[in-house]
Amino acid sequence: MLVTNKQKKTIMRKIHVKKTMMTIASSFVALCVNAQAYLGGSLCYRHIDVPGKSGVQSANAFKISPEFGYAINGTWSVGLGLGYMTTDYVTTTEGNLGGFLEATSNSRLTESLEMYTLAPYIRGNFYKSKVVNLFADGIFEYGHIDGVGAKSNVYGFGIRPGVIIKLNEMFSFVTRLGGISYASTDT
Repeated sequence: MLVTNKQKKTIMRKIHVKKTMMTIASSFVALCVNAQAYLGGSLCYRHIDVPGKSGVQSANAFKISPEFGYAINGTWSVGLGLGYMTTDYVTTTEGNLGGFLEATSNSRLTESLEMYTLAPYIRGNFYKSKVVNLFADGIFEYGHIDGVGAKSNVYGFGIRPGVIIKLNEMFSFVTRLGGISYASTDT
């Protein structure tokens, strides 16, 4: 069977594509074999009362933020944080209606707000010991806010320093210490 030059080029391209795909696949497998997956997150409830001249404004907030990631090597990790937050604002006002009997009126207004967030990050460990690691997360965050008659998107990026305290081989305590960030909102 005779093979033309055009057919030879097509066969060579297919072989090259297969080799490239195999190289990418084996690199991915090697990366996954050396990577360690981790799972974490936070759960938060907060209640705030703010007294004012015309009454009290209070807020009840609940937030859940799971986090997933891979430790690529001893220095670098990549991860993704997800978040859901709901906040109920309650304003209670007391007013004087005036008049002969000096009657009073109480009113209560409730508003709620929901926010969903997606926050991929890359983590660099810059100090490691047997018990303590110091790290910094470079993070990009997207959030969608859905409130009373208003919807908006929030975009931000920043650097969050933190500490990892290794409790044993399987569990660690991770905390972040503030950070430097920039955020922008479109409505």
